[in-house]
Amino acid sequence: MVMIDWLINYARLAYQWSRGEVGYMLDADGERTPGSAKMKFIKALVIISACTLAVNVAIAKNSGHLPKDAAPLSSDDIKLLFSGNTIDFKDTLYFFKPDGSLVGIHTDKSGNSFADGKWSVNDNEFCLDSSWHGKDKAAKPFLFALCYKFYKAKNVIWTENNKGGEPKDLGAIYTGQDKKIKKGDLITAKVTALKTQYGY
Repeated sequence: MVMIDWLINYARLAYQWSRGEVGYMLDADGERTPGSAKMKFIKALVIISACTLAVNVAIAKNSGHLPKDAAPLSSDDIKLLFSGNTIDFKDTLYFFKPDGSLVGIHTDKSGNSFADGKWSVNDNEFCLDSSWHGKDKAAKPFLFALCYKFYKAKNVIWTENNKGGEPKDLGAIYTGQDKKIKKGDLITAKVTALKTQYGY
């Protein structure tokens, strides 16, 4: 299944780490991070990344291959999909500004977080890089990046996981990703309010 086994194991590890049942995880610099109370925010963001990916791919199974008549979606068509619009992963949303920057917001019982970053399109590949922040301004941001390739066959848009996540899941192919894109900016005001609340 598309990344599901990895996500389950990753979320389980993050949960165990948050309870102090395992000694460390890796921070944004790839260093071992002790399970101290001071690191709760980074722990939460580790879980956020797993949840974001889970929502991202859970609605469709990996078909394993593209239709024979699938053709790469043009860069202009991909930009038209994302530019000035919001992608909705339920608890996590991104707004893609026309200038190539982005903002994101994640809502959770344990506390809300926001992201700044950038997005780009090269041929039929869409990529985003985001840096997630929470209430603790001293905590290192959690860095999250991914890339998709888009194709079209008989008016259906197909997505291929191109970068990000587990290496074994690269190349997963499915439909439905474009259905998560909503018209307009649904989150910038919320991100601004959250930044103000946290004193950024």
